[in-house]
Amino acid sequence: MGELSYTSASDGWGAGEYKDGERVEKHHIWTDAEDRRLIELRKCGLSQESTAERLTEEFGLRFTRNAVKNREARIDKNEHERTGGNLFPDYLYELDEDVVSWPELLKSRQKIYDHFKGQKVYIDSYSDLHSPLIDFRAIEQILKDNEEVHKFYRNVGYKIVAVINGDLYDFPQLSKFEKGSQRINLEKEVTVADELLKVLSSKYDDVVVILGNHCVRLFKWVQKAAERVPEILEYFEKRLDPLIAAKEKYKNLHYHKHNKIQIGKTIFTHPFGYNQPILRTVENEMIKILSHRDRYPNPDVQAVIMGHTHQLGHFWLNDVLIAEQGHLTLRPNYNMENEPKRDWKRGYMVVVMDEQGNVNQKQSRTVPV
Repeated sequence: MGELSYTSASDGWGAGEYKDGERVEKHHIWTDAEDRRLIELRKCGLSQESTAERLTEEFGLRFTRNAVKNREARIDKNEHERTGGNLFPDYLYELDEDVVSWPELLKSRQKIYDHFKGQKVYIDSYSDLHSPLIDFRAIEQILKDNEEVHKFYRNVGYKIVAVINGDLYDFPQLSKFEKGSQRINLEKEVTVADELLKVLSSKYDDVVVILGNHCVRLFKWVQKAAERVPEILEYFEKRLDPLIAAKEKYKNLHYHKHNKIQIGKTIFTHPFGYNQPILRTVENEMIKILSHRDRYPNPDVQAVIMGHTHQLGHFWLNDVLIAEQGHLTLRPNYNMENEPKRDWKRGYMVVVMDEQGNVNQKQSRTVPV
């Protein structure tokens, strides 16, 4: 039985069949009969996955859920229709979101921005927690120290928000670097992180989580595995991302599957690069962000708050507050065995903004712990 997989170079699908024990590649074009049957099954209420199974039974080729999903999108676009004297089919004038994923990224970024638009916000930004090595003592002390502060700001109409600015997880066992003799159980890592999310979701009005370079190790591992077994990506979308499960559990948790978001006129970012000079990394990050303002819901950027470097400090540069916000993790083995050139600085970031998203210059600051 052949297996269908999307071929972006045309309107067809790559199909494989086996002959004399060897796989033979050929090109399969969806037939009118297959199209009609797909439409009938979907109108009957079958899911894309169930539709794929029925098509497989009826036509003798293996149809995957993605094959049905993408073909359905093509049918919806009337892929051979030309209007207004167009030389090419109408759908070719639109961005194909089967080929690039950034439109979905911008939609997610816009959704989070819109959620806070027009509201006064007080934000505690935490980063580089690296579960299961989260410094829970430090975080508990921060929450206790800020009880009265949060109460004051709530009473004057502010939303109290926690941002996890990257690297909630560590995923060392999925790293390309040496793992050492100690092995960290993946389930334990997710469970420990969930304990933090449970408390934060009870203490804050909203919790926003973005990815860091350590978090994406899981995605890279799955994508590599999917080179051999493409169906694993479909399963991963539903089951393996711990933050999707957390979002379902904690209704005030907002998950952005990328390393940059905007709230008001502040960008929170967790870049993957690093520069040795003090605060040079965030300065370079600010330059890149300001050079691509059109990628953000509000091009008026007044602050760039950055995780990743485990360094702590902030200053104003050309009327933009830039900060590296420290870390809240216990020391891993590699930090003790291979001492970094500059020691890590424990801390977090406070950002206060009015209804227009303007950053309060006096109240917004890095806080050492």
